[in-house]
Amino acid sequence: ATWWCGEAPALDYVLDNLDALVIKGTYPSQRLEPVFGRELQGEARDEMVRRIRARPHAYVAQELVRLSQAPVWSREHAHGLQPRNVGLRLYAVATPDGYKVMPGGLARAAGSANALVLSMQRGGAAKDAWVLADSAVDTFSLLKSATGKGTLVRAGNNLSSRVVENLFWLGRYAERFDGTTRLLRLAMAHYIDNGGESTPEFEALVALCLEMKILRPGREEDDDDDSDWVPVEKRLRAAVNDPATSNSVADAVGRLFWSASQVRERLSLDHWYSLNRLHRDIQGRSADQSELGEILMLLDRMLQVSSSLTGFTMDNMTRDTGWRMLLVGRRIERLTFLAGAISAFLRTLPGRNGRHLDWLLEFTDSIITYRSRYLRTPELLTVVDLIVLDESNPHSVMFQINALERYLMLLEKDLGEVPSDAFSAACEAFRSIDLDTFQHTPATACAEFAKQLKTLEFAGFDLSNRIGMRFFSHVGAVSHQTLAR
Repeated sequence: ATWWCGEAPALDYVLDNLDALVIKGTYPSQRLEPVFGRELQGEARDEMVRRIRARPHAYVAQELVRLSQAPVWSREHAHGLQPRNVGLRLYAVATPDGYKVMPGGLARAAGSANALVLSMQRGGAAKDAWVLADSAVDTFSLLKSATGKGTLVRAGNNLSSRVVENLFWLGRYAERFDGTTRLLRLAMAHYIDNGGESTPEFEALVALCLEMKILRPGREEDDDDDSDWVPVEKRLRAAVNDPATSNSVADAVGRLFWSASQVRERLSLDHWYSLNRLHRDIQGRSADQSELGEILMLLDRMLQVSSSLTGFTMDNMTRDTGWRMLLVGRRIERLTFLAGAISAFLRTLPGRNGRHLDWLLEFTDSIITYRSRYLRTPELLTVVDLIVLDESNPHSVMFQINALERYLMLLEKDLGEVPSDAFSAACEAFRSIDLDTFQHTPATACAEFAKQLKTLEFAGFDLSNRIGMRFFSHVGAVSHQTLAR
């Protein structure tokens, strides 16, 4: 049984019987973890009651169901099998004679031995439960069996606003995961290669991670207590493994997996398998216990999966409006991530030597291209030209601008006017940049270039918000992280 606290009688019942109920959020966008009333004591219980009374419409209560247990195969358990809480979700269909319960259903198992919540978001697993028939099953279907030339469908705009929105964010989170993983892999590799000793290159990488909000500061700005200092090694681990750390790899993977699960029917089996593998690799990892070498190998594997996801997107998906919206999301995220990172690098450039420029080329996946063009150590002018202005480099800022403008034009044909005037103006201003200043006054050029890139980054964020307001439904609170920095 379920009670919505927005109704006065239900609210009274919930508060009187809190020990026998589970409190949940009314809307998925609240991201509220289930709260078991029987586990609340003292101030925690009083606080929950205050929150429910303050916003009763935001809470529902469900009857606490005593779950069954079954042996479940677990890779982490020494003997393989482990008792887990399980549940069976049944489905009923309406017939002229009333509702009838269908055979089989959806079996769900908890993610750990003592877990009471069976949801996949909490590590649970779900599998179809089949009931074997005694005889051949009737293949009768109400679907039309005869088709003709007039019924052929090549494309269409029959996508709901919610599907288009989830595809857009699938693209954004895929790129955010890729960029975050690349930057952390660089930082982790430098830290390991130097035996944990700080070097100018590593300090520059840490500064960039801090600027991009990927790495937490060692302590709060107003905290002068040295005992509260968090070592960089611990912060690097959390930036990879801890889903509670904003902008961590685990956080990005969780958001990516959730967006993909909302458009599961539009992804190929291999595409979905790769996403599941990615989610399993990061799920349940300890934020503090993993060895740094193991984490580095994990990041390598994750970037391989990221490349496969890009391949599935570009080679396996139908070129319709939803696909174009996904590509717009990817290009916006890559543009803003690149612009923000390169801007921060130029503003905090510690010496403009080849070693710092080397890892910038590696971060932008452009080091092979650079070496094939220039038989010399990296120099500021040539590096900036390659990763910012080169229209043939798929990892340059200008490539993202051109691709984004192209997909926006296609979207206008499908969906009508796209509110991109402000973004187009920012792009035109950016195209007027003159590289001559890098030869004569490099310090001034770096500062001006960094400013222009930052303007472009925020123009990308603004475009994302405008697309959301123009094309996506606005029921409930926005649940996506639009501005990461």
